[in-house]
Amino acid sequence: MNWLLSVCLISGLWVQVLVLTTDYTVTRSVIGCHTELLWQMNSSNIGNTINISKDGVQLLYYRIEDSLQDKTEGRYELQLNSVSTDAKENVVNVTLIIANITLTDSGFYDVLMENTRYNRIRLVVVDFDWKNAFNQIEIRVGDIVNIIWKYETSSTEFDIILYRVSPANRKTRKETLARWSNGLLKEQSGNNRLLAELIPGPDGRIGRVELRILDIEPDDINYVYKIGVQFNVDCIVYDEPVTFRESIDFYWLTRTTSLITTPRKSVELIWEYHSKKLADKIIFTRYSNMTSKNENVGMWSRTKGFETYINSTTEFNLNKVIDNKHQGERIILGISKPTTADINRIYYCRVFIEDSFSSISQIQLITERPKLSPVDSVVIKDIGDNLTLIWVYKYRFTAATISIKRKHYYDEKIVELGYWYRDTFELMITDAYKLLFQITPNTTYSNGSAATITVTIVNTTEDDLDSVYICSVTFTDGETCSSQISPAWNINYNAQMSEISVNDPSFIQKPVNVFFMVLAGFILLCVIITISVYIRDKFHHQSARYHEDTFDDKDDSHQLSQLRDPGSVSLL
Repeated sequence: MNWLLSVCLISGLWVQVLVLTTDYTVTRSVIGCHTELLWQMNSSNIGNTINISKDGVQLLYYRIEDSLQDKTEGRYELQLNSVSTDAKENVVNVTLIIANITLTDSGFYDVLMENTRYNRIRLVVVDFDWKNAFNQIEIRVGDIVNIIWKYETSSTEFDIILYRVSPANRKTRKETLARWSNGLLKEQSGNNRLLAELIPGPDGRIGRVELRILDIEPDDINYVYKIGVQFNVDCIVYDEPVTFRESIDFYWLTRTTSLITTPRKSVELIWEYHSKKLADKIIFTRYSNMTSKNENVGMWSRTKGFETYINSTTEFNLNKVIDNKHQGERIILGISKPTTADINRIYYCRVFIEDSFSSISQIQLITERPKLSPVDSVVIKDIGDNLTLIWVYKYRFTAATISIKRKHYYDEKIVELGYWYRDTFELMITDAYKLLFQITPNTTYSNGSAATITVTIVNTTEDDLDSVYICSVTFTDGETCSSQISPAWNINYNAQMSEISVNDPSFIQKPVNVFFMVLAGFILLCVIITISVYIRDKFHHQSARYHEDTFDDKDDSHQLSQLRDPGSVSLL
């Protein structure tokens, strides 16, 4: 029995049944248990064979040779053991062990020796299933907590044991809170703060056990709460244990979700949180929307401090400041001289407190872009008027260079008119009086640099109005931005254009004008040809009708003369 006992201790799910009557004995077990069916008989009755059957069907057949041995087939194991007693004859235990029992194992079991049938055992297997999905509850000292365990079974004959254990205190390692037998309360804790109740379901299958703990104390948090259903002495089906986790009352104080910066400008990402307990570990990661990849930035722990995982010229440093006012901490992640690879990413800060709690917050680091925009639309009334173009820029850094260009509509050619550098504007065209440039700083702008760029085209020509004007600004940090203005045409300009097309010989020198002239001539030629063909076809059709009508008239005159004088002969 030593081997059998060791298996029992490992599995924890065994049922022993002792036959007490000459008729049969009923025993109950539950799905998943290991079950023992035991017959006792005098050794003088042991023959050469043992036959174990269930509902008349043979399960095991055992032939005894010189010594008693164990026999195993599948889930079934047969054991024979001699037991010494005060009686003259020794007693032999015949044990049938069924492993991992199922509903199909229910039935009548018999032992047949030398054609002699011994006491019958009826095995009833029932189903039982715990229906709970939680194993940890967050609480606070002073709270009232309800723990509910739900179960489903087809049986009404079982015991339920509810208890708690304290891993820290060995003297009070197990404390029984309540015990029910076949639905009746048999034992309950003497602690008035711990109230347990068994509530059967209306259909008899689904029930629940409720444990209500009043005024949670710190010692209650250290216990592990367990419940099990017992169908016999050694068969208990446990549910997952329930533990408590003290609420640390954690929440983020950070209000910043995005931060604007520029390359090579150091920046600090600041997170703040409120908590009864401070962080034991902090992990920083970042995510790029362009590459859809996460990257580890660094980690802080109480034992190792801050470690960075980024191999680049950018330096990351961490500063933690305890905030006694808000019962929390301020986390400052400094990024020294970030590159473009460090910006336009989402930085995550995950705080770990003890082993069971963590929370995450994010800040998006965005590149600050310079802004350059035209002030308003430009409308020119007549050729020869001055054309004024105005742009305004705003940025953290000052302008280093400004370039003015124009692009013609008809050939897409870009011509540089001039550029500004170190407070001096250089013209790139031969006419020194054609373009006037002026830059006016905005002294009221406090977030960096701002200025108004004014470009005046003097004595405009047709070329000046058939173009788009482009202003490009390069700033001292290397960032560049561009903006363009397209002058609008109005009716006065179109009237002047028609006058120029008649009187000015230079009109036909414009490729676009020549194209439209050729197109207009081609269309006019097509119209003339179409009209000519139509007139010709019309004339031919009318001429044919005339000849046909003349011939029909002559034929009718001839037929009429023959009717008047049948003997006459027509000369026609």
